[in-house]
Amino acid sequence: MDHETQSVAALLSDVASASVSPASGTVGGVVGAMGTSLCEMVCIHLQEADLNTDADLAELRRTLESDRERLLTLAEADAAVVEAVFGTNGVDEDPTMDERATGVPLALAETCLAVLETATVVTGAADRPVVVDAGIGASFVDAALRSALFTARINAASADDESFRAETERRATDIEAAADDAVRLATQNAGTDRIDRSAE
Repeated sequence: MDHETQSVAALLSDVASASVSPASGTVGGVVGAMGTSLCEMVCIHLQEADLNTDADLAELRRTLESDRERLLTLAEADAAVVEAVFGTNGVDEDPTMDERATGVPLALAETCLAVLETATVVTGAADRPVVVDAGIGASFVDAALRSALFTARINAASADDESFRAETERRATDIEAAADDAVRLATQNAGTDRIDRSAE
């Protein structure tokens, strides 16, 4: 995967193929990046509205843009790890592979968390219809975060190092708890919490 030159259609064709990569981690990174771009878009529209707000929308946009790029970079890294483990030239005997297979999704989840925390500020900056897009974007990012944490936990479970497994679980639990708070606030601010019918 090359996010700078590959079209979305080409990426989806690659996913829906016999190749082992790109797979779910890459898709999750791209979904997270798409959700992030929705939050960026809201920053732009609120800036253009020249609102009197305490939020530094230009700085928030720059932060989100950086996080979006990181998510796409991690999506590529995930594809590389999957190819290394399951591809035709797999190197599953590499002693660093457990760390890589766990570290990439953890980093993806941490970046998604950073986006969610920024989204709480974006969605709280104004009471405008466009803010709904940031709330929906936050839901996409949250889905990417949860799938990344699931993958990190699954991959860590196969590691022999008990302390590594424990540290992975600690980090995953901390990310999960912070994400619960952030996505709740972002979607409440945007009014998109109603999408989750399980809350009724």
